[in-house]
Amino acid sequence: MARFALICALSCLVAACAERTKEPDDALSLHSPREAGGVTHAHGPFVRVGVMMDAHSADALELRTSVDGVAWTEWQKLTIVFAEGEAFAGHVDALSGSQHFEYRFTDASRPPRWLQVEDIEALGEPSLPLEPEVLPAPLPTVGKRVDALAPFPTILPRSAWGARAPTCRSLTSPYRLVVHHTASPTNDTFTPEARLRQTQAYHMDSRGYCDVAYNFLMSRDARVWEGRGDGVLGGHTLNQNAGNMALCIIGTYTTDTLTPQQSCALAGWMAWQSSRHGIALNRTNIKGHREWGSTACPGDTVFAQLNSLVTQAATTCAGVTPPRPEWGAEFVGQSFPASQLPPIRLELGATLDGWVDLRNIGTRSWTTAATRLAPTPRDRASALADPTWLSPTRVTNVAAATATGQVGRFPVRLRGNTLGSVTQTFGVLQESVVWFADRGGPADTFITVRVEVVPRSDAGVPVVDAGVPPIDAGAIEPDAGVVVEPDAGVVEPDAGEPIDAEGEPVSVPAYAEGSATLPAATGCGCLSVDGPAVFALAALVVGRRRRSPRA
Repeated sequence: MARFALICALSCLVAACAERTKEPDDALSLHSPREAGGVTHAHGPFVRVGVMMDAHSADALELRTSVDGVAWTEWQKLTIVFAEGEAFAGHVDALSGSQHFEYRFTDASRPPRWLQVEDIEALGEPSLPLEPEVLPAPLPTVGKRVDALAPFPTILPRSAWGARAPTCRSLTSPYRLVVHHTASPTNDTFTPEARLRQTQAYHMDSRGYCDVAYNFLMSRDARVWEGRGDGVLGGHTLNQNAGNMALCIIGTYTTDTLTPQQSCALAGWMAWQSSRHGIALNRTNIKGHREWGSTACPGDTVFAQLNSLVTQAATTCAGVTPPRPEWGAEFVGQSFPASQLPPIRLELGATLDGWVDLRNIGTRSWTTAATRLAPTPRDRASALADPTWLSPTRVTNVAAATATGQVGRFPVRLRGNTLGSVTQTFGVLQESVVWFADRGGPADTFITVRVEVVPRSDAGVPVVDAGVPPIDAGAIEPDAGVVVEPDAGVVEPDAGEPIDAEGEPVSVPAYAEGSATLPAATGCGCLSVDGPAVFALAALVVGRRRRSPRA
């Protein structure tokens, strides 16, 4: 009887492992989704359909499932497990025995900007090998970097992106490396932190994993983020997780290519792992995900570059700072409240003056003729555009020529043109050359302003309500591997509008008649002004000062 029970148990285990054929980055990923009515997908039996998307609403998509492709369940809304801005993750549980699913958009005129849909065959961590893994025979060593461990650029810890605590943690002894990509948008519309939180929530709450699948992740700006961490068993490569440290590049690298900074950071990570764990730098020990299964991951361009990256890890870009980008900016501060605070209340027809300060971290100087702040999404007219803007899709040029290491100010006037809520994001570009998000950052949606445009008051005079005071992120962590020059050449802001990148209090400037300004904000974290007195002062000033002429 005991033998029979053992045989049954082993049979079930084999069946379970055989059923699991899909992995986190194997989902159907659509970057320009269209109406999907009538489109069905059959991948074999599954228990759940999982979704990650960037959309105007959590209800932008509905799903139904079927056993035979003939009889269907009712259309179902997603069980949402993550919602932050316009980034969502969720799932629909499938009818028992389902082998088909169908999705549709609730508003065909407003499909998700990005959509990833997959049938999930089983919940929980990917299965482990049924038999002990056989280590590959040693190959000639391309090189081991014994000097790379200490000087490797900082890996941003889990706390930097607001990671949840894992529900399990198994250790493993690393002897090989694997590279993935997420298949999400490359030049992302969200911060890396938001995309990481979305991915973790999806892996834990929709797929049933105990944590985000990957050990490390790298964003477009070449920063390396801690996922499960070093020496922790991952959930990234089916039946090949033991001893396998994974770095997943955020983005889709089917045709998009790594920036020089990303290549250097990825090679540096390989060198760091080689130094830490004695892993020989060769293509037997370092693979792309597709070499372990049927998948396009990590994308054609990254896969084609793996040989050169391994050589690069053994020779250059290991334990050294990656080259500075030609065009790049680092956020210093803005006068508008951060996006997580209540929105600015702006009456219809009223205007609000403010500014955004950025430090030039590139090798090229910024010019007053072509270095511009622009609303995003790119080349789309803003609902807050003012006649003083260069155009509805371009706000302004930098106020003064800005050399490497200096801080440039971009003055911004917002206008309440249409009633309703507006979340406006901004990016930086060198006109007719490049958008900074594609090279040295910041991301197109890092700079964010939220405005609530309300009807005129009974008096008929538009007023501006600055809402709560802006916030101060405290110390600004420089991008991993990117040199930030000392502030010796920084252009000092106007008196009364200090930039505080170290968490120091920022005073609230007086509101001048005929223009409205907001106190300085230097990031997206904690309040940069002191105490109730400032709130009271802000409320008094706002209530009695800024009045713009009747439109």
